Amino acid sequence: MPYPAQPHPPRAGGAYRFEWHGPGGEGFLAVSGDIRQIEAIRYIDSQEVFDGGVMGPAYRAELAFAQEEQGTKLVNTLTYTSLAHRDMVAATGMAEGMEMSFQSLDQLLAEAQG
Repeated sequence: MPYPAQPHPPRAGGAYRFEWHGPGGEGFLAVSGDIRQIEAIRYIDSQEVFDGGVMGPAYRAELAFAQEEQGTKLVNTLTYTSLAHRDMVAATGMAEGMEMSFQSLDQLLAEAQG
């Protein structure tokens, strides 16, 4: 699922948006976020919401980066408003969509390394 890069100010109070389109351009999904806290190269805390409320109300999204021997470990923690909210999101296929994005990233990194 390709998505356009949207530059955003990497600071508390900054905002971002990611858009996904299916192969051939069909389908569309977008998420917007507001950065609440950021610690350079270590941590980002934001609040995200998908267009049209397709994933329910806004939720907390935390990214924690840690240097390890093999590279950088990324922990992505999503905190939903309730158990029902979490279950609704899980039923949408979000995990599969995230996996497709990670596979695309792996491919881009492999191409960049030559």
